[in-house]
Amino acid sequence: MKNPIFDIDNWKEITATLGRNKTRTFLTAFGIFWGTAMLALLWGGAQGLQDMLRGNFAGFSTNTAIIFPGRTSLPYKGFSKGMWWSLTQTDVDNMRRSIPEISASSAVSTISTTAVYGHKSYSTSIQGIESQYPLINKPVIYEGRFINESDQSNERKVCVLGKRVAAELFGTGSPIGKFVEMDNIYYHVVGVAGQTSEISINGKIDELILIPLATLQRAYNQGQNIGMMIFSCRDGDSPSAVKSRVERIIRANHPIHPDDKQVFSSGADNKIHRWNVSDAKKTAEVGFGGPVYKLMNYGDVFIATSTDKSVRQFESQSHKLIRQYNGQQDWVLSSAFHPGTKRVAAGAFDGRVIIWNAEDGKEIASFIAATGYSPK
Repeated sequence: MKNPIFDIDNWKEITATLGRNKTRTFLTAFGIFWGTAMLALLWGGAQGLQDMLRGNFAGFSTNTAIIFPGRTSLPYKGFSKGMWWSLTQTDVDNMRRSIPEISASSAVSTISTTAVYGHKSYSTSIQGIESQYPLINKPVIYEGRFINESDQSNERKVCVLGKRVAAELFGTGSPIGKFVEMDNIYYHVVGVAGQTSEISINGKIDELILIPLATLQRAYNQGQNIGMMIFSCRDGDSPSAVKSRVERIIRANHPIHPDDKQVFSSGADNKIHRWNVSDAKKTAEVGFGGPVYKLMNYGDVFIATSTDKSVRQFESQSHKLIRQYNGQQDWVLSSAFHPGTKRVAAGAFDGRVIIWNAEDGKEIASFIAATGYSPK
């Protein structure tokens, strides 16, 4: 019996049939081609998106939470609504002692400054950190070393330059062993570092100058106050599991009403969530067209920025959208709001900063603040 694949009569019949039905043959072949192409494109696109998101968080510890100070939404013990409360080193120490699920933590404070070396200067931020910071946001060490426990306990005037800061002040030369002046204090450069993730903790390591937190607190008369606390939980535990204990520890040290239950969170799920603190139940959410990179609460309002290039202002109690500020052409990674002057400012990945009037949403100023990037 002949194999039909090698039967010349079969191939003649197939060729004749295809020739009599040219339109059908073309549409069938095009359909197969189009379906295969779409599958390849979707598969490739999904893999590309996955790689992009993985790259954005590369080097940043999973099971991580950030605790910010904020404003109260209810009056309590003689303090009015909207009172600002600050995180303190006591809060951090109490959480470390009372919550064994926390595997690594660091208090963090950030202050704007101008770094000077010789005739060169560079506007940046100085960030005080503790020794466990690299366990949460893993740095890339290009030269020297990172801040360690001995630096912190001895309040040493040492610093690690972000890669970009080092390039601005020292060019292609090595800064290790040199001294950089900031606010009339000289710091010994012990390292140059950067980061692989796109996560910004009041700035990326590449663009900051890092010093021991204890040194910053003494140099800038910060006392026990800190800007924020970051922590990671042990494998198998999650920040949500320790949330109620974190809340109790903070309330025990600050005049916050027991019914002051409003908490907001945001992240890579493209949403802002509002939670009831007492039972950890979600009460509302707002969707964005991309991950929400920055969420700042200012009492009656909060400002959110996203990779969808938007800057939005919401009413804190109702989470109703007050205004959307337009103009950015790239991922918006940072924002600020001044209640007194009613100004909103936001910075994007391309280096552009835009300032708006919060009362009418009109743009007041726009400029490129970060050299080295080009607006799209």
